[in-house]
Amino acid sequence: MVHFLCTKLPAVCEVLIESLVETKITARTNFTDIPDLFFYEPGGTSTKNILHWMQIYTSQKLAKFDYGKKDNLLIYGNINPPEYNLNQFANYDIPSFLTRSDSDPFSALEDIDLWLKLANYENKKDIIKVLNLSNYNHLDYLWSKDSQNDIYKKIVEFLQ
Repeated sequence: MVHFLCTKLPAVCEVLIESLVETKITARTNFTDIPDLFFYEPGGTSTKNILHWMQIYTSQKLAKFDYGKKDNLLIYGNINPPEYNLNQFANYDIPSFLTRSDSDPFSALEDIDLWLKLANYENKKDIIKVLNLSNYNHLDYLWSKDSQNDIYKKIVEFLQ
């Protein structure tokens, strides 16, 4: 249906995409390719995953899924779901490649800065790469005509 809508009514499709992902279509993505991109886009997630992200956003706590007081008590032994201990990440050497952009509403710079602090980034710059991008929205990481050079080649270099 999205493929049909975007082919026949591209302006409506653009408004739909912008409202769904809270981001503006940038010049990096060829808008005439959007119908085909959506047709092949494998994206999607479960309802539970969306609910969990909403719980995290609303509570401003990175905690396990909240099943409600009664089920939390059965599952976790407490009426509240336990929070993840992010300090433990400082103990691991996990090679990580992070991308962030000033135009991505889902990649808050503060969140990545917090992760870098918890991961002890200053002492692990050899295994943690941060790619700062300008004018990339959340969809551009995958759909941009510039992604090959700006992102993917750098990821391959990092992995090698």
